[in-house]
Amino acid sequence: MKRLAVILVLLVPVATFGDAPETATVSGTVVDPGGSPLPGVSVTLSSGRGDKFAITDENGQYRFVGVVPDTYDLKAELEGLGEAQANFHAAAGDRRDVDLTLQAAVEGGVVDVTAQTPMVDKFNVTAGSTVTSEIGEQTGPARRAPTTA
Repeated sequence: MKRLAVILVLLVPVATFGDAPETATVSGTVVDPGGSPLPGVSVTLSSGRGDKFAITDENGQYRFVGVVPDTYDLKAELEGLGEAQANFHAAAGDRRDVDLTLQAAVEGGVVDVTAQTPMVDKFNVTAGSTVTSEIGEQTGPARRAPTTA
């Protein structure tokens, strides 16, 4: 009887770990063209089953856990730096590392810069202020007491 109990105790952990994970993990880093990590980037993981969303941390890293095996589109975007995309297939037990690089977003390939000198009207001076009597008394010159001679 003791033998049977010992065998059962030994087999339970083996059966528990014998099953492979049924999901994947997708993580990576989002960087700028110079290779610096970008915090606050919106990252979307899309498939036919729906979308998952994440925001990169202060090191530009994101992570999706519990990803069901499927084909995915990964998109990272940040205002002013455009977006970057990647496509891949995640299988059960995968630990995918997908890094993305955002490029500067320029529409049309042309940037117009215009500069204008502000108009100054030297005859119209409108700056000024009013001082109340109380403030004037506190900041004005000290009065002299009349002298009798």
